[in-house]
Amino acid sequence: MRLHDHPRVLLVEDDLRLGYELSDALEAAGAQVDGPYTTLSDAMSALAEDFPDFALLDLNLGGQDSLLVAQDLERYGIAFAFYSGATDAGTQRKIDGAPFFHKPLDPAALLVAIDDATRH
Repeated sequence: MRLHDHPRVLLVEDDLRLGYELSDALEAAGAQVDGPYTTLSDAMSALAEDFPDFALLDLNLGGQDSLLVAQDLERYGIAFAFYSGATDAGTQRKIDGAPFFHKPLDPAALLVAIDDATRH
């Protein structure tokens, strides 16, 4: 699948290997990728610097969660999705309503979500 309009995607992932794999897949589909950012502070700084069209947030960033980034994205009306290898019921309630993908991530499903959220 090819993304329309070359959306700018903020990628937040604390595993650099996985982050670069995701970045390559997104770029191959036509996205402009900002990241991967591995820490909450780096992700918040990147968001303050330039707004993306979409954000993909690893839920767990080395012991911190990415919910603060998600709150800012919501505040600015920017579409986003979470993904993680595991979630508990409490975390699932916190992210209720946001798209959620389980690791390993299915790139095709992610591309559909990005395209739907960024199509003008």
